[in-house]
Parts: sequence; C-alpha cells; structure tokens
Amino acid sequence: MSTKGNSSEQKPFVELEPKDRCPPLEDLLHNQGAMNGAVDALGQNLATLATQYRRYYRAYIADAYFLASVMRKNADTWRDFCHRPDWNDAPNRPKIDEPERALERAMLEFG
Repeated sequence: MSTKGNSSEQKPFVELEPKDRCPPLEDLLHNQGAMNGAVDALGQNLATLATQYRRYYRAYIADAYFLASVMRKNADTWRDFCHRPDWNDAPNRPKIDEPERALERAMLEFG
C-alpha cells in the first residue's frame, strides 16, 4: 500500500509464509537482482515493523500514564490497585501511602 502525498499512512503488517518471504534459492544464487530485491524488501519490512512497534508502544505508554494519573488522584482506586490479588506474594508490592509511584507501578504491570 503506498502513501498518498504527505500522508503518514503506514503499510499494514502482513505476515507471510517462509516460502513467500524470499525468492527461491535458485534465484538468489543465480540472479543478483533477486538478492538485491530481497534485501531491499527485508529492509523496508523491518522499517515498517519498527514504525508500527514504536507507534503502539507510545500508545501503551500513554495509557499507562493516564491510568496512573487516575490512581494518583483517587485514593480508592489506588488502594484497590494496591490490593490486587496478583500483588499478594510480590515482595515489592505497591504501598497505599505511595500514590506518587503510580506511574512506575503501572509501567511495571505494563512491562
């Protein structure tokens, strides 16, 4: 999918079968153009994947920041988060008297 003008539209990630990702071995061995084309396509696909990864990663970080800001402003929400069952045996569980660490704790859950 091509981009139009100055649009920041991204190519969708399409997973291909291994046999579809590269030209046949015979072409790679006997046709330098096939090798160059395959290497170029690989570079483009990696760049697209990296762009998509960063875009989604930024969105998740924004979500963590939003959730942390809600927890910091609402003591009941922070307390409920601190009492989640998955924290029961955690040695470094969040403390009710440390809502300023909400972002750190949300990121630990995220990461």
